[in-house]
Amino acid sequence: MPSPSGTATTARVFLWRGVLSITVGALLMLFTTTLAELVVRLFLLYLLLSSVVDVVLRLVGRRRGEGSVWGPLIRIAVVVVLGGLEFLSAIPVHLLVVLLGIYELLMAFINGVTWFIHRDNRVRPRWRYLFNTCWLTVLGVGTLLSPVAGTNLQLSLLGLYLVMRGVTDLRDAITFDHEFEARRRGRRNRVSLPIVVAALVPRTALRKLNELLAGDEEDPVAEGAPRVQRHAPTREDVTPDLEVFIHVTESGFGAVGHVDLAYRGAVWSYGNYDDHSSRMFGMMGDGVLFTVERDSYIEFCKRVSGKTLFGYGIVLDEAQRAAVEDQLDSIREMTLPWAPTPVEPGKETYAHDLVAQTGAQMFKFRSGRFRTYFVLSTNCVLLADTVIGRTGSDILNTSGFIAPGTYQDYLNREFAKPGSFVVSRAAYQ
Repeated sequence: MPSPSGTATTARVFLWRGVLSITVGALLMLFTTTLAELVVRLFLLYLLLSSVVDVVLRLVGRRRGEGSVWGPLIRIAVVVVLGGLEFLSAIPVHLLVVLLGIYELLMAFINGVTWFIHRDNRVRPRWRYLFNTCWLTVLGVGTLLSPVAGTNLQLSLLGLYLVMRGVTDLRDAITFDHEFEARRRGRRNRVSLPIVVAALVPRTALRKLNELLAGDEEDPVAEGAPRVQRHAPTREDVTPDLEVFIHVTESGFGAVGHVDLAYRGAVWSYGNYDDHSSRMFGMMGDGVLFTVERDSYIEFCKRVSGKTLFGYGIVLDEAQRAAVEDQLDSIREMTLPWAPTPVEPGKETYAHDLVAQTGAQMFKFRSGRFRTYFVLSTNCVLLADTVIGRTGSDILNTSGFIAPGTYQDYLNREFAKPGSFVVSRAAYQ
């Protein structure tokens, strides 16, 4: 199949990004502190030269009226001081190491909570989460207690991550024109964005969409998608069998995103929809599944929740459709019907409004890993991935945790490939 316009450029982007990531990662593993401090000094040199040029242009009058000359002069003085004092130039490196230690403690917390949830729900195997909790806690605490001593190790780990991320990009470049065939060979692990970075992806996509709506330009995020309400034309007029919806709001926790999937006109959604069981500031609670008619749900999300939905259409073959249906049946078999507790008028929750306005059917899990919802592991993305993973998608992260932004980043990458199973992309606002 001939590649559409621009796909060669996209393949080259994957290729060069992978090569750059592997190169930087390998150098960081080999030279650690030396390379990091060299990067800091090169950055200081850039600031120095740009500030000197700024001063000269202001003095000769080419930038007159753009502010006082004291601003760039102060920058020059700061750069000279930072560059001249060895311990000051090392501060950015140690700050990076501290941030890595904090991130490791965050991952230890996620693993620890997930282990407790699986223990309470009698889910096996779960030893990996306990093991990760222990070693990440030791590494993170040790780094925070002595950032200088942990610098080489942390930079080596960062370099290893960059190498593995680069390998993922190279694999995407190699399979760019044959992704559908590559996917048939089985599911593959991929190194995804860190959770804290992935959390920014849905909000960034919404910002780009809003910039489009404010002007009259081609949409760089959802090319071919209408500005509001209409579905985008699919690639080669293929009708998607499965849709993935990424929800996002302007602010609040909704800016991190939420994932639903739709199959045969019905949306399947999983989340913490029982306010009476909610704990840990809403991060944990009884896992609730609901199914609802697709179009009425989209309208409800836009009208009542004020959400923007990014929809990705996925085409399946006969065997994949059967696998998806089997998985959905298995999920339904683990549930019992549930309804939100009646409340006084004016105190209705999201679940009450959803049932009243869309006729959604709600369920709770009798057992299994979805019995307890946890926003950072057993979440909406995990349930969607449990279904979509039966098609051979390789979104599965090596860490075992997937954020909505991770899924959106993956789906955008797949949509760019001419042979991908992601055949459409749309925005509903």
